Amino acid sequence: MSGTENQHTANDYSKRLATGILMLTNSVLAKSFIANGTQNDAQLSICLLLNISECQPIENKDIFTVNVYNPLARKVSTWIHVPLVTNDYQIYLLNDNGTESLVDSELVSIYNETKKIPERNSTAQFELLFNARLKGLEFQTYLVKKSNKKISKLSNLFKRKQNNKDSISIQNELLKLNFDSNGNLLQIVSLEASTRYLNTSISNHLCYYKSKNGDNKLGINQASGAYIFRPQEDTPICMNVMSYSIYRG
Repeated sequence: MSGTENQHTANDYSKRLATGILMLTNSVLAKSFIANGTQNDAQLSICLLLNISECQPIENKDIFTVNVYNPLARKVSTWIHVPLVTNDYQIYLLNDNGTESLVDSELVSIYNETKKIPERNSTAQFELLFNARLKGLEFQTYLVKKSNKKISKLSNLFKRKQNNKDSISIQNELLKLNFDSNGNLLQIVSLEASTRYLNTSISNHLCYYKSKNGDNKLGINQASGAYIFRPQEDTPICMNVMSYSIYRG
């Protein structure tokens, strides 16, 4: 949880959310997977720290399952990230008839900045990426197990240093994104004829304000703090990206 509230308030928010998530996992979801035939006597766990690439229940496991649920009434297509210690796993979709279908997947190294997070307690070095396509309110179960075949990592196309003044573009079949030499997004270009190849210019920068100090005894001495945004100056301090990498899957 983050925001302008006091830290003890943020802690209470996190506690309430975690309690609700665990109740949902231990009762509703567990019963749903059993009723759907996708869960047997195996223990159902939920990884609450996937945002920092950590999932303790599956670390050093040779085989485990990943259950995916679509709570919406429409079809969805989403990318699933599974933290792994090594890059010698394969993933399979468990079909309704009991057969297994190999799923296309790729591997990306976990960022060094993520590994340095003080609260992170994980030895995972990679993330397994695969695309899950689910119908409305559908459950899917994927089997992840060790294999003699190592997964190929996403190719590091190139690394760009700050002193390189050339802009760079990345694209898929729908969009093209243009960035400046500092990694700031400049333009979004639609590649679909239905939108008449619409171009949208953007000014994008990563900036911050220095907070105002004070003792709060008088209004003019109000410090920046909980629910109070009071910077030292009106002009923010903007940062430049020293280097960045582009990966192509």
